[in-house]
Amino acid sequence: MCATYRWLYGQWLVQLGHEAANPQVFEDYLHNPRDTASADWLLDIYLPLVG
Repeated sequence: MCATYRWLYGQWLVQLGHEAANPQVFEDYLHNPRDTASADWLLDIYLPLVG
């Protein structure tokens, strides 16, 4: 997940000119991560943006 967050904060936000509203990102797993190998995780990442 580190690479995903590095891309999200280091590239996506910068390239699109967005700014994170606060550091309170949350993840919504589309399955039970305890029963699924990390390579197979599916989730939505919610990152509040400044207005």
